Order: sequence, then structure tokens, then C-alpha cells
Amino acid sequence: MVDKKLEIFTKNEKFLMLALDHRESFMKFLNPSDPNSVTKESAISAKREIIESLQDSFSGLLVDKEYGLPAYQFHTKPYLLPIEKSGYTEDLGERITELEVSASDLKELGAGGVKLLLYFNPDVPSSSSQIETAKKVLEESRLVGLPLFLEIRVYRADSGDDLKGQEEDLVLRSLKMLYDNQVVPSVWKLEFPGSKEGCQKITELVGETPWILLTKGSTFDIFCTELREATESGASGFLAGRALWQDLFSTHEDKNQFLKQTLPERFNIISNIALSVSIS
Repeated sequence: MVDKKLEIFTKNEKFLMLALDHRESFMKFLNPSDPNSVTKESAISAKREIIESLQDSFSGLLVDKEYGLPAYQFHTKPYLLPIEKSGYTEDLGERITELEVSASDLKELGAGGVKLLLYFNPDVPSSSSQIETAKKVLEESRLVGLPLFLEIRVYRADSGDDLKGQEEDLVLRSLKMLYDNQVVPSVWKLEFPGSKEGCQKITELVGETPWILLTKGSTFDIFCTELREATESGASGFLAGRALWQDLFSTHEDKNQFLKQTLPERFNIISNIALSVSIS
């Protein structure tokens, strides 16, 4: 059973959520050659189109306060807001998450939950400061009564996002380190660990805490395969972003056709995958 404070984000006990909190990276989608030229109004309008396309489909969504929240006009479904600054600070190849606001600030903006993106490598010195950041946000979220969705994005200090087949090892060791330091959020938001076996190990490690799959930069077809394996292994749904909507900005398909037909169809496909395995 899903915890009562999380029920508002679920449908049939599964998280069927839209991720649209992208900030600087979203500007690159709108104008790859000159993202700095994109106006705030253009970003809000583009996000509004995506949200309205899926308004009747998602059980909840993740938006940023700069562009996504103004684009989400009707607030008929609960939403998460990010607590961290966009991107990360890099120091000798290590990625440091910096906070932008407090959990109290997000609650005042109407958020039903807090999202923290934590870049993590268990083998580098900054892992200790990242853990302290997670602890701070976890405590703040509890004090204001909001659930924390903790997103872990692993990386290698020597090769960045090229994990060289070490996804499972890095994800599992990162989770274990956080658990050993009493960091247990309401929901884990995790990348695919490379295999179905890795998903099963995640489920064993997190126990009763639900975990959901993020899309990262994969294609829609690849995400469908990953989601099926994750769901069959115990994942409780998804928070789907780029793999779902990024083709809107690159496809040769008519824009209106993509928004009215392709995007809702895609969301229906992944929702059916997530709902195909019931939670006992």
C-alpha cells in the first residue's frame, strides 16, 4: 500500500508522473544554437502546451517555479517543485548540488512535495557534503509536512555521464551509502541501473520505500523497455521527462499532431506498462 501522504500523486497505487522541471536544458531544446535568446514567455508557452496535452493523463507532475509553474494554470493535479539550483557546481570533476530555496518556500508556492536532485558518486570526497545536503532537505521537508522525492544521478569523476557499464554498481552503492547515513526519502527517483537484475536489487535494498524510474536522455522506445523491466522488478511507476516529449522539438511530425495524438498515446503506453503489475 502507498503511504497516505503520497496517495495524491498516484493512480491505482502507481506514480504516473510528468517531469517538466527542466530549466537551462529546456532552453536548449527551444533554440539549440542560441538558448540564451529564448524568452521566458516562450518557455512558459512551450511547457503549457505539453502540460495541457497530458492534463487528463498524469497523476501528478514535477515543474520548476520559473517556467513550469506559471505554465500549469489549473492545478487540478498535485505537483512537486525542485529545491535545488539548476545544474551543479563542478570541482575537480565532482558534481555538487546547491540548494536554491527551502522546503517552506515550496510549500508556500503550493507544492505537494519536494524534489531534490542529488548528483552522487560514492567514491569521491564530495559524497559526504552531498549526504549532508540530503539530510538538510529531508529534515526541512518533514518539518513542513511534505514528502521528499529524492533523485539520485550517479556519475564517474573521470568520465562524467559515461558510466562504462557501471550503472548498477554505482546506483546500488550510492543507495546503500545514503541508507547507512539515515537518508530515507518518501520516494526514490532513480535511473535505470542497466538490467532487470539491477532493478530487483534496488527493490530489495529500498524495502518498503517506493522507487520510480526517470527517463534521463533515453529514447521513448528504450524507456518503455526499461520501465517494463523495472515495473516487473518492483518499481512503483515513473516520473517521465525528456524521453516522453523531447521529440516535439526535433521530429518532422506536425507539432499539433504530436501534442494532440503522439504525446497522449505515449503517456498511455507507459501508464499501461506501469499499471500492468499490481502492488501486493
